Amino acid sequence: MANPINMIPNPQWNATDYEAIWKGLEAQVNPFSQILCLEGDFFRQLDDAAKLFIARKLMEHVQESVLYVNDGNGPDRVYLGAPRHFVVGGGMILQISGYAPYWIRRSVSKVVTATVLAPPSPKDIKIPRPPNAYILYRKERHHHVKDANPGITNNEISQILGKAWNMESNDVRQ
Repeated sequence: MANPINMIPNPQWNATDYEAIWKGLEAQVNPFSQILCLEGDFFRQLDDAAKLFIARKLMEHVQESVLYVNDGNGPDRVYLGAPRHFVVGGGMILQISGYAPYWIRRSVSKVVTATVLAPPSPKDIKIPRPPNAYILYRKERHHHVKDANPGITNNEISQILGKAWNMESNDVRQ
C-alpha cells in the first residue's frame, strides 16, 4: 500500500499538514485510550490520505486494525478505534451499503430480556391452631401476674401460670 504522505488527492494537504493534524490528536493517545474522537466537521474536511495517515498513527499505538465509525448516539462525532472496542457493553456497528459505518449503543432502558418464570406455587394456607384451655387461661391471667410483679419476664410468668394451671380443678381446665 502506498505511503499516505504520497496519496494527496487534494493539493491543499501535505506531509507537514498531516503531522500537524496528528499533533493535535496525539493528546488523546495514551496507555488508557484505545479510541480517538474527532468532531464531525473536522473529519469531513480531511481528505482520504489524511484519514489514512491518522489511522496508521493510531494503529502504531494500539497494535491492531482500526476503523472510522460515525457516532450514531447523538453528537456529530467520528470515532477511530479497533472494532472490538465498539461492540463491548451493548454497542454495535451498523453499515448500510454505500454509507460509512455507524456505532450505536443500545440504552439500558431499551434492552429487555424476557425471562420465563414458573408461576409461584400456591403457598399452603396456614390455618391457625385453635387455642386450647391452657392458652385461654394463660391469656386471661397474664396481665394480672405482670401488673402484680413489675419487671417479671415472660418465662417467669409462664412458670407461675403453669403451676396455677396444674392446681386448678377439672372444671376450670375444661
